[in-house]
Amino acid sequence: MIEVLNTTTKSIAFIELDFHVDCLDGFMKIFQDEQIQLHVFTTTKNLKLLQNVSYSKNIHFYEFKGLLKTVFILKYSQIFQKCHLIFIGTIASDYGAYLFLPKKSIIVLRIHNVNKQFAPLQNILLPHSFRALWKFFSYVGRQIIFKQFLIYRVLINKKINYFTFPDSGITDYVKSNNYLPIDKIINPIPLKIYSSANSLNLFDAKILNLTIIGSVDEKRRNYSEVISAIHNIFKFNTSCLIHLTLLGSCQSNYGKWVIQELQKLPCHLFSFTYFNTQVDETKFIEIVTQSQIIISPITPNASVDIFREQYGVTKTTGSILDFIKFGKITLVPHHYNPPKEFTDFIIKYNHSEDLASIILDLINKKKINMLSKKSLDFVKEKYNKQAVLKQTLKTFNNLIH
Repeated sequence: MIEVLNTTTKSIAFIELDFHVDCLDGFMKIFQDEQIQLHVFTTTKNLKLLQNVSYSKNIHFYEFKGLLKTVFILKYSQIFQKCHLIFIGTIASDYGAYLFLPKKSIIVLRIHNVNKQFAPLQNILLPHSFRALWKFFSYVGRQIIFKQFLIYRVLINKKINYFTFPDSGITDYVKSNNYLPIDKIINPIPLKIYSSANSLNLFDAKILNLTIIGSVDEKRRNYSEVISAIHNIFKFNTSCLIHLTLLGSCQSNYGKWVIQELQKLPCHLFSFTYFNTQVDETKFIEIVTQSQIIISPITPNASVDIFREQYGVTKTTGSILDFIKFGKITLVPHHYNPPKEFTDFIIKYNHSEDLASIILDLINKKKINMLSKKSLDFVKEKYNKQAVLKQTLKTFNNLIH
């Protein structure tokens, strides 16, 4: 039996008052049914997205309905004080509110955007259009002036006891830049686990299911290369049908343009599905499970609020975390460097022609089923619940004295 934080009566608080509902779901599944009381503090929106997912009785929910985060945190201060560890999944805004967490608590913060957290002034993106200019000054007014982001960010970095990052590459980057004392950096904690429900979906040479995960955002993903690649595939492939799912909101103007371009592809060989809102967890799992390939056409640089981030260096992509959860072959642009242990299953492409060639190779030579099985076997072994739980508890045990 796995040792549970040295005794069987420990409790952990998990705070997710922003938008990483996938990480919240993953954390709960890691600790589900364990001899730990898990207190989850999250938003009405996140709970709605998880409403069709069942969790065990050791998890207690506290709903933030969109008022002041400071008031919400103070309301439950006694529960926070009784918890042996507080884990914050995301701090995207309202940094000052988290300063009201109990002083003597052991607090762990997971960082998604390194530049924003540790070097914001060196990574400001200057606006290049009137719309971007309006958003820039809106953010400056709301977050930097009114909510004092630059000041509270420094105070939060001092208050937090320990920091964790999505993978070893980002952790090494933080260490090499001396953003934090080494003793405040702990091992990456994967907030995704493989589930036996996420089964293998073999390719039958009739229809290939491709999925792009995430909202359709021009600043973060380049859909043009994918559309061009599918055009190129149809020049050589005349028998296999292709279905593409855009698994995220397509409400943006760019999203509407992407839909228009996809509608131009030959309808007798191609079909696609898109959504106007964020997809709930149950539907999300269903779609990715039915897919054979995830395409993650991320841009070299991402913008987070008004700050520059670099995928694979200061920021991870959600598709890599979804690889952990589903074990699906994942295709990424050449500029992205996934964690070394994933290199056999996360394939890089250089341009649209190369992307088309990779997909055609998988279709024609039927490599896809063999590679899919290897991918799934890998995550089954390395990222099953017991493996992740054991490593997470080992890390937490070292923090709680």
